[in-house]
Amino acid sequence: MRNFKENGGRGATSIVLFAARTENKNQRASMIPFEALLPYGVIITMVVVAATGSTVFSTLKNDGKKQRLNKDDWDRLMIERDLRLTGRFRAQTDELSARPGFELSSTWKANRVWDD
Repeated sequence: MRNFKENGGRGATSIVLFAARTENKNQRASMIPFEALLPYGVIITMVVVAATGSTVFSTLKNDGKKQRLNKDDWDRLMIERDLRLTGRFRAQTDELSARPGFELSSTWKANRVWDD
């Protein structure tokens, strides 16, 4: 066995580690390195954060209720009416009379009459 200086500054432990690496060469080829999984972890984390943020934002926007889907013209008119009655986008009221000023907050569009 060579001494420390003849070995290029490496000790006997490096020879043992090198021998261990060559014996387990076939086993290491089938393993996935840990460093290769880090980018996938970052990507999955960012997708989860974006999806959770989108869900929280839409829930807060709709006063804690699920988003309305497949709205037709009647649904849009009822949403506008509820907004004028309560002042909130998704709130509804069961009062028999409208609040003061409701009759003045109509959303009717003015049509121009053409003279022929």
